[in-house]
Amino acid sequence: MTDPLDSDERWFAHLLASIPAPASLDSWTPAVTTHPRPRPRRRARLTPLALALGVAVLVGVVGAGLGVVLPRRGGTSPAQTANAVIAGMPPARAGAAMAADPAHHRVLLFAGRTPGGVLLGDTWSWDGHRWSREPLGGPPVRAAAAMAADPSGGVVLFGGAGVTGALGDTWRWDGRSWTAMHPSAAPPATPAPLMAADPATRSALLVVRDPNSAAPVSTWSWDGHTWARRPTTAAPPSCAAAMAADPGSRRVLLMTGRSCPGVAGGVTWSWDGQAWTALHPAASPPAVDRPALGGGAGRLVLFSPEPDPAHGCSARLTWTWDGATWSAHAPPVSPPSAGAAATDPGGGALLVLTTSGETWRWNGAAWDLGEASAPSQGTSAPTLWSERAPAGCPPARTGAVMVTDEARHQVLLLGGSASPLGQVPLVPGDTWIWDGSTWTQLHPGPAPPARGGAVAAYDPLHSVVVLYGGVGLDDKGAPVAFDATWTWNGSAWKRQAPKTAPPGQRLASMAWDPGGRTVILLTGASPQTAQTWSWDRAEWTRLHPRTTPPFGSLVTAPDLGGLLLASPAGPDGQPSTWSWAGGDWHRLAVAGTPATSGAAIAYEPSAHRVVLVGGDCPAGHCPTDATWTFDGHSWIQLHPAGAPPPRAGATLAADPTRAALILFGGTDFGGGGASPV
Repeated sequence: MTDPLDSDERWFAHLLASIPAPASLDSWTPAVTTHPRPRPRRRARLTPLALALGVAVLVGVVGAGLGVVLPRRGGTSPAQTANAVIAGMPPARAGAAMAADPAHHRVLLFAGRTPGGVLLGDTWSWDGHRWSREPLGGPPVRAAAAMAADPSGGVVLFGGAGVTGALGDTWRWDGRSWTAMHPSAAPPATPAPLMAADPATRSALLVVRDPNSAAPVSTWSWDGHTWARRPTTAAPPSCAAAMAADPGSRRVLLMTGRSCPGVAGGVTWSWDGQAWTALHPAASPPAVDRPALGGGAGRLVLFSPEPDPAHGCSARLTWTWDGATWSAHAPPVSPPSAGAAATDPGGGALLVLTTSGETWRWNGAAWDLGEASAPSQGTSAPTLWSERAPAGCPPARTGAVMVTDEARHQVLLLGGSASPLGQVPLVPGDTWIWDGSTWTQLHPGPAPPARGGAVAAYDPLHSVVVLYGGVGLDDKGAPVAFDATWTWNGSAWKRQAPKTAPPGQRLASMAWDPGGRTVILLTGASPQTAQTWSWDRAEWTRLHPRTTPPFGSLVTAPDLGGLLLASPAGPDGQPSTWSWAGGDWHRLAVAGTPATSGAAIAYEPSAHRVVLVGGDCPAGHCPTDATWTFDGHSWIQLHPAGAPPPRAGATLAADPTRAALILFGGTDFGGGGASPV
């Protein structure tokens, strides 16, 4: 769909890519292969996402309809660091292996990869109350290994994705150290195996993708000394997502994931010690590629990391298995994401370590946040994120525009993409408002065509929201850059007709300039192609500053210099912060500008600071969950409790009804490009 009044639109693109966590047995791509030295848990500062070259589409993967609010906590100075992370906790990771160690009354955690793609090789143990780092030494760095209780005591580990690819080694943990095993028989090297304790045979059950087998997978058992292949007449598909022992039936259940073709996804398989059987329960969890599965409070528990719209915008369901069917539960509080899971031998609860590093426990009725966060000694109570769950929400999306409409005390949301990676299905050109507690969809007359990647700013001088550009589709379904300007007066959209207009560009950012009392637009991906324009209610005027910054995110910060720009790169290649004043751009001598693109940014009036959330990791490996603040002097990375899951392409705006910011949508690049945050 193209804008019928646009006559000079240009084609452009921006390709996003990522390295997801393993969705199934089918695939895993190892990332950076260095072994980090031990250090306190801190989210590392990330480098910019390399901008894609050539022609592609400025869209992301399916975004999410989450509303997350960052409230201001009384007594916290804007310049204070709010480190809400206990130093003795495992760093954030995906693809970790975790298993119960009943012989030593512990849960064991091993390896994984950091949000920046670094493979880990550290070992941690949980004693029922806290995590402890075990001595160095043991299996090489890897992610997506399989681990389960060893029949002879301790824990057994197999395979995963390492430095050179798929691994096929076997290791045993005896409660104090790792020992490499040399069994007489072994399964094939596998990048994403699944393993669980098999109560029926008192062994460890392993399922691997097997290129040498007639079936897609082969089934193996470990007796404490060697591996034995188990002959089966039927077997699950290779798109299995999770496997665990059911405490009630003493069988092993396997769940297939969303990456399975057709009806093969979301199927429950049962192993009775001799054979696999596909079950047909009356109710089943939807197919997801990275659920948390394990025994908890005497039942098998599955936690889905994806919100269920039928139960509210951000409701994540917890499913329990009674031996015959699955039952859904919607507890008032749930982990923000899934991750490694295991049964705590001490109390029988299901323990989940989320990808952001939080430890949660399911006690049979509710989720409890375990050892996760505490303010650093000598600091005030930290800033907190809290997830909101209104009755209705806009559809999941990324690359939308969201801006505070100060005159009407509302937040306006428009557009965005709901596409899998590399495709362009756009969210319809819908208009939504947030009143502090509820989302309402409006149905104005003529409205901007569907688009993603547009920019908007509130013009307080004329009490309107100004919308410019974005990526849409022409009549043939090809991507096209819009150069039209629209305004919103609280009830209707109006297409403006300026004599001149900025050209449709691949990248743009826009915000209100309190000093010049105009809307400022910065377009272009580099200082060589960038242009600066101003909007004065009816006309665009191109400005010609002496200095032009690299592309970044504009934000209006009245108390911090007026109009600021945070760029993941400067002329010297380093992240930089800029201000607009006197008709020119000025680079500020500030430290710590975040090196992330695709982040959400807004000014928090109650705290007199700029807040930046999320963004792309280096080389597109993943998004980050980092929260940064700028107080006019320096950037500080916070580690707030309850931080939203990692995301890029989200939107952030001040909530005019309360002293808070609201974060909505974004993408985590997960599950092959179709996993919402």
